Amino acid sequence: MRRAVVLTVGTLVVLGALGFVAWLFGGERVQVAMAVPTMPVTLWFIVMYLRDPWWKTWFGRSLMLLAVTVLLWTLATLLYRLLGDYPGRDFMLTAIGVGAFVALLIRALVLRAAQLADLREVERRR
Repeated sequence: MRRAVVLTVGTLVVLGALGFVAWLFGGERVQVAMAVPTMPVTLWFIVMYLRDPWWKTWFGRSLMLLAVTVLLWTLATLLYRLLGDYPGRDFMLTAIGVGAFVALLIRALVLRAAQLADLREVERRR
């Protein structure tokens, strides 16, 4: 019970802080301020993950697709803020949306398969 209260209060504090920052600076500026550090971290993650055989499992593929999607999202955000409406923006936004959908669909299917396997294992032990 105590853990749930701490988690709830912590979540409300974080949401309040985010709301305050967005009110104070505006969502557009906050978006750019978050995209700038997110891009190199995402590139770092992708470079590190390229060393692992990510393509061998559906989970690995979905994780890489999600990372590439985040990279494209940050790039699209920064390009739009720097250049305005740039050539290929519609394609990039579509690719981001499709990439996020496919990555999360794969992850949901992998998670469901793992949950079903766990249930079967529990039933087998009984």
